[in-house]
Amino acid sequence: MATYSLEKLFGIFKDLSTDTNTLDSKNYMDWVQRYVEIAQPDFVSVMDIQAQEPLIYQKNYNLEFSKDQDGTIQNIIDGVDKGQVERILTADTKLVEFTYATYVEPKKCTFHLRFNATLIPGNPRSFLRTVTILERGKNDIPKYVLTGIFDITELHGSNVKTQIDIKNFGDNGNYLDEKLQALKMELTRILQPELNLTKREKNVLQLISQGKTSDQIAVELNISVSTVNTHRQNLIKKNNVKNTSALLHTF
Repeated sequence: MATYSLEKLFGIFKDLSTDTNTLDSKNYMDWVQRYVEIAQPDFVSVMDIQAQEPLIYQKNYNLEFSKDQDGTIQNIIDGVDKGQVERILTADTKLVEFTYATYVEPKKCTFHLRFNATLIPGNPRSFLRTVTILERGKNDIPKYVLTGIFDITELHGSNVKTQIDIKNFGDNGNYLDEKLQALKMELTRILQPELNLTKREKNVLQLISQGKTSDQIAVELNISVSTVNTHRQNLIKKNNVKNTSALLHTF
């Protein structure tokens, strides 16, 4: 199992992006090998997203699957909750549309997605997926794409909040950065499920975001402090966070 941090991975991609060699179908594996040696992913795949059969390489290093599975990217997808995978696929569609319409410099922009999956029944895990465009083809349309997957359960528990982060190492200025930030906001909105909050929970959440204490909320809503604390606990559970501070960080 690889030890990772977003900062470490960003540094890795920044180092690799300084490689000025032109990537093509003959030498992309050299770049992938360097990535594997430095980042130590648990699973890696390369796709030619312009081809009818996009998958051209995949290798499982450390992920554990059920005995009857051979450890493929499809097995990972199959292990994701149906509702969650639908949101991820919707976000991925938006991501592809963005990269087709906007120039993203190869090897200098990474998209990081945290998600949950159960590869072995009864053993839910948390994962980080990194996506990097390795090369653009005709009309500057992305062609080769690298995906790395890391098991992050030991660092973040088995139920992370589905979220995306984007890092750009290009030198295209603030214009692209602003567009990437807008994309991140859109993908974040897509990835977050609609929370089934009651009207009272929404009221409590709004007052919490204003920095009010349980005593103050109880007075304003004309309910008991114990009822306020019950609503707090329900909000924490529904958002899959550990405490109120983490809850506020999600909004």
